[in-house]
Amino acid sequence: MNAGAHQPFLWTRSHGRGFDKEWGRSAFTLIEIMVAIGIMAVVLAMGMPAIYKSLRQEGIRKACADLLEGCVQARAQAILQGVAADFVIRAEDGTLSIQMVPDSRPRSMNELTVNLRDNTEARGPAAPSFSARLPENVAVELLDINFVDHMDAGEARVRFHPNGTSDEFTIVLRSEDGEVRKISLEVVTGIATMDVMQ
Repeated sequence: MNAGAHQPFLWTRSHGRGFDKEWGRSAFTLIEIMVAIGIMAVVLAMGMPAIYKSLRQEGIRKACADLLEGCVQARAQAILQGVAADFVIRAEDGTLSIQMVPDSRPRSMNELTVNLRDNTEARGPAAPSFSARLPENVAVELLDINFVDHMDAGEARVRFHPNGTSDEFTIVLRSEDGEVRKISLEVVTGIATMDVMQ
């Protein structure tokens, strides 16, 4: 018999205990696992107030970002397409959208001779490329367009003109935590700004 025939038996017998010791050292005990879970629970508990606060503020931040983005998009579409664009705010579901106004394109004397129907079909009003919704935990406290209160209106339309100007627009938002933000448009430039009121 050669020496190789006894190798598996000797390996099992001589290295079996060493293997068990290595296995015992490389595994986690129940106490170590419980300590690790306890540390993770403490860290999560310490971070929960900050996470909760950031999630609560996400509503007002998202509302402000959507309103500012809608104004920017409506102004850009009006300038690029040469027709007025309405930034529409619907009261019943809080949706925000942009609608082009096809008959608002300024005409020169030469264009008056062109058939309006053919001209409109050639240009074609663009489909709205912006759509958003105000979060439910954000309330609208003030909504003025051209210094007229639109709080009771079913929808409010802010018009942006091809020359970069816009209607006067002011909206005040309040979160559940009492944060108040005011967004308004500069009439001459059509650029929206946001002010922190509280």
